[in-house]
Amino acid sequence: MSLPDDRREHPRTPCEIPVMLVSDDFTWGGTLLDYSENGAQISAALELGVGSTVIFRVQRPGDAAPIEIEGIVRRTANESRTSSDEVSLGIESSQPLSLDRD
Repeated sequence: MSLPDDRREHPRTPCEIPVMLVSDDFTWGGTLLDYSENGAQISAALELGVGSTVIFRVQRPGDAAPIEIEGIVRRTANESRTSSDEVSLGIESSQPLSLDRD
């Protein structure tokens, strides 16, 4: 049995970068596990409902201020690649996401 084709529009870049998740109700730490031009997978000990709006802040080494990306939670999973206590959040970003230096 073969695996289904990956139907993502943009390729993912794996990483392990600390992030902060921010909404009106909380600020919480997590780990950016991978990202693409239009989304990210973040692991956090916080479960958000599908459709929730969140801002995640990523601090690139050498930058004075973090990059802030607004997104919508599109999927959640009770497993992650970092800890069994954490939830994997699939977030669609509202703006192009690039951690590369231009």
